[in-house]
Amino acid sequence: MATIRELIEGTRHPEEGRIFDACTGIGKWAYAHGDAGTETSFLTLAAHIRPEDAGAAFLVGRAARRDLRYNAAEEWFRRTIALARRSDDDASYVAAYLGWGVLEDMRGRREHARRRFIAAWRKARAAGLKKMMAAARHYLVPLAVGRSFEEGYRHAVAAYKLYGPGEHRLGLLAIDVGAFLIDNGYFSAAIPILSAAVEFPMGTERKVGLCNLARAVAAVGQRQRFLSLWLAVYETPLESNEALGAALTELACGALTLGQTRRAEHALQDALSVAADERSRQRAAGLLLRTRSSPPKDRDKPAPPEVLRFVSRFTNRLRRMTAPG
Repeated sequence: MATIRELIEGTRHPEEGRIFDACTGIGKWAYAHGDAGTETSFLTLAAHIRPEDAGAAFLVGRAARRDLRYNAAEEWFRRTIALARRSDDDASYVAAYLGWGVLEDMRGRREHARRRFIAAWRKARAAGLKKMMAAARHYLVPLAVGRSFEEGYRHAVAAYKLYGPGEHRLGLLAIDVGAFLIDNGYFSAAIPILSAAVEFPMGTERKVGLCNLARAVAAVGQRQRFLSLWLAVYETPLESNEALGAALTELACGALTLGQTRRAEHALQDALSVAADERSRQRAAGLLLRTRSSPPKDRDKPAPPEVLRFVSRFTNRLRRMTAPG
């Protein structure tokens, strides 16, 4: 802000690099505080200051996606790829395909998303970008829902191994793995990994984990724990997060399993108000219509032994990472 004040008041003429850093810094601050509009505005300024910077272009694309400006986001991701090719910036090239894949998934175009993630995986592998290889496999996990449990499980294990110990994104992977287990009916298997994940240091994603965990404990009849998790979700205001609408629908599913219709309707109304993509809105709206007529109820089923071993290994790693000291 001091740099921008100097520029506006004319007291000094800051160098281009300082103005770029100031705009980027404000954009990142806005992201941390859930203000996608401000994030997009300042990161766009930064990208115009350095029009050949692929990394700056990617940040605008990601911000525009969070601001639900899908066409603009795609244009910026395409621009990132073109700039990255010219400058041999493999990391920005892969990041753009990952960001574009998330965008296509939000649009409900899952096969398009899969192709973008596979393109990211191939380029990351060729360039030896291990963490980005992990991210590509990570993003492919939820796309396997309804397609192949074995495929999703392979992606989850691969991402876990590629991230390696100490990687902060393991908490996010744990939430997605827990959600994947839930989507396949393995509720009791999801409970330990989600329980460890919500203790992991993270931002708005923690509510996503709490919602998924609430659905899992409801499926095994843990009413008191469901109530505790419900209160934890609502103890602070709902913040902007691309996955929160879908997560609140998971919370509503848990309420329906326990016969708590009013709570389910409450969560679904909130899901409709915060959902960032059409598929999440349609799912929440469809479930809302069924809450008083034929509400679905979850039934737990035993997970395969190899899945339970993986969950145990993953859970133990998360607990070691969050242990005091």
